[in-house]
Amino acid sequence: TPAVRLTSESTPTPPQNASTRCHPIPAAPPATRQGSDTPLSDNYDDGTVIAGPAEGFEGKFKVRWSSSIYDSEPEAKESLKYYRKHGYKGEYKLSQNNDHEIQWDETWEVKDMISPEALRNYWTSAAPPTQNQIACINTPTTEMGASRPTRDHPLSRTHKGKLTTSWISQHPTKDLMVGSGTHEIIDDGLLINIHAPDGHCMASLTKTRAMILWRWYWETNPLNGTSEQFAIVVATTCAHYSSNKLNLKNHWSTPPILVSEIIKAIGAATERFSSPLNAHPNIHKHYSYREADAIFGFKYDAYSARFSGPWYMNPEYDAEEIAKSVRWAASSAASDTEPNLGIAIIPKYDKSAHTAMLGSPGIHVLATIQKGFHFIPYTAWTGEEDRSTGTKFPVDIVVIYNSAGLRKYGSGLAANSEFAAYLEKEHRLQNTYTPPPSLPTGINGPIVGHESANHLLRRWPPHFRDVSREQPCPIQHINHTHKTPSIQWKSPGQLRWKAHAVAYTDGSKRDPGRAG
Repeated sequence: TPAVRLTSESTPTPPQNASTRCHPIPAAPPATRQGSDTPLSDNYDDGTVIAGPAEGFEGKFKVRWSSSIYDSEPEAKESLKYYRKHGYKGEYKLSQNNDHEIQWDETWEVKDMISPEALRNYWTSAAPPTQNQIACINTPTTEMGASRPTRDHPLSRTHKGKLTTSWISQHPTKDLMVGSGTHEIIDDGLLINIHAPDGHCMASLTKTRAMILWRWYWETNPLNGTSEQFAIVVATTCAHYSSNKLNLKNHWSTPPILVSEIIKAIGAATERFSSPLNAHPNIHKHYSYREADAIFGFKYDAYSARFSGPWYMNPEYDAEEIAKSVRWAASSAASDTEPNLGIAIIPKYDKSAHTAMLGSPGIHVLATIQKGFHFIPYTAWTGEEDRSTGTKFPVDIVVIYNSAGLRKYGSGLAANSEFAAYLEKEHRLQNTYTPPPSLPTGINGPIVGHESANHLLRRWPPHFRDVSREQPCPIQHINHTHKTPSIQWKSPGQLRWKAHAVAYTDGSKRDPGRAG
């Protein structure tokens, strides 16, 4: 069973003379359930995630804990009595080996209390079949938009005479005639392809993005990061982020060069609202909209904590989501006693709610890029050519900050800074670049929760006061103490289809190099 690593620092310490025959530090499961204020520790305990969002329990994970073993009955019962005060239930038993054992009841844990390793095992394990799945267990299914693989492999080959059906394949020109029997990663000279045991190509992505994913995956799973498990995880991730169930237009990302300039200007350490397929590789910490991205070290739900600086964000371009993100960022800066500053890349929609907050103290538009700005399309990780014509709207570069944040991080945003020179040289600005102004006397940050505030900021965001300030992430994507091991991409075997041998039976396409 996977070890569940905990991240807090102060928890009641279990009896020090407990036996270490089965656990480094045997104790009750030192995690906190929803609604509890029990502190955590750096202890380890064995547990297995047996249910969660894939079974319909949004935001919760059911954990089956391993037993804890003690040297004597009094010590075991003392521990049981102690942890019952914190809501953990269990039963003392003398095992067949005469071990003094506490068998803990299953508990519901929030995602932050579960290690990336335990989450990885949950997301990549076969889901228990539902009654409907049992009735059609042999029906081939695809995992499009789901966050967890199906029990049966998505691609089951069928042969009818001389015709090999390949209608379900996303990449028929990359399918292999014979598979290796395992999930494997193949380099075809242009792209990295993930192949199923039967040779079917499950995903195709650029070599650059594949190397970034491998580094993040290994840093998150240094002890269990195998190439085959990596192949499964990447195929699942690519399937999710290419699903039509998502609003894919909201997954366009900021050009890496602009993000790099933001990093240089303010030292941005956190990227919010990203995904493993478009996140910038030189930022320490990332948030995504998908819990399963924890396998790459990503945190889930940017609104699960108050923002701490320095940060950068490019939220989904839905009017409600933009307003929510700006309001949350402003509230975070206003409530923070530490330096807080971040940059948001957001569209200039004149009639959207968020525009009413721009210009308020601590919410400043540095520059506005004219129409035609080129975001990176959501298909960039596939290696497809960018044929977009640019935005049909201007794009605002907004800085949100408190006084301490401006003093600590704001020097890189001055009028004569490299960031200002970059924007004026490389982009067509509507007006001149304007650095962030100092806040009025007596004001330490954006005005929130006060009658004098902008009407969108007169109340704190819903649930804002229920969450704490963001803490440093235990997994950092750069400056890792261990060198990421190299991974060997295999060369492709015999293809199922010869070059230019794809037929379009309805005559809709004539290009022999593309699959249809």
